[in-house]
Amino acid sequence: MKKNESKEHSQATKFELDEKSNLLSLHEHLVATSGPNWDIHQLATLSRQALSRILYWDNLYRKILDKSGIIIECGVQYGARHPDKLTRNLRAI
Repeated sequence: MKKNESKEHSQATKFELDEKSNLLSLHEHLVATSGPNWDIHQLATLSRQALSRILYWDNLYRKILDKSGIIIECGVQYGARHPDKLTRNLRAI
């Protein structure tokens, strides 16, 4: 397993890295030209991995709706997997 520029481990192929780079370029263009609705257009550049993560949290959130307590995840990196913001959004839906 190799590390990327951010020192994160990755198993991505060159093709996947190129595709991700293309998505980033498109994303930056859409954000710059979309005005106040920039966030709605993010779905156009969402990777399958990012969508998979959102669906995972949605599934988990639905399973714990009727449980009391709090959600804790240990070992998050850069807060990327921290569920707080996502679960607040899911709750709002």
